[in-house]
Amino acid sequence: MAFVDPDASRAIAATRGLLRDIGLDSYLFELQPTKTGWIVCIRYLSITGWQTSRFAISRTRLFGASAHAPIRPGVLEEWSDWLADRRRPSRHVLRPVPPAGPKRKKTPAPQEQSSAAADAE
Repeated sequence: MAFVDPDASRAIAATRGLLRDIGLDSYLFELQPTKTGWIVCIRYLSITGWQTSRFAISRTRLFGASAHAPIRPGVLEEWSDWLADRRRPSRHVLRPVPPAGPKRKKTPAPQEQSSAAADAE
C-alpha cells in the first residue's frame, strides 16, 4: 500500500502557485514526502535547455509561503536563486526590424583600361 500524505494536494497547489509567481514558462514538478516536509523536484526549460533542480522545504515554510504571508517573498527569492537561468526569451516579444528602404541598384565598378589601350590614346 502506498503512503498517502494528507497534505499532498495542498502542497501541490502551493508549489504550483510559487512556480507560477517565479515566472517559469515550461516545467514539470513532483513532491517527495519526507518526515518534515517535501523534496521538490523540478524539471524546467531554461535558456540553456532542460534543467533539473531538487531542494527541500518544510511543511511550515511551504504552507506559509502559499498564503500571502511575510514568508512568501523570502521563499520566492530562494527558489528564484535555485532556478537562476530559468527564463527563456518569450516568443511574443516584438523585436525591432530594420526599416525597409528602397533597394539600391548595384552599380558596376568602373573598368580600368588596359595599359596598352591607354598608351595608344
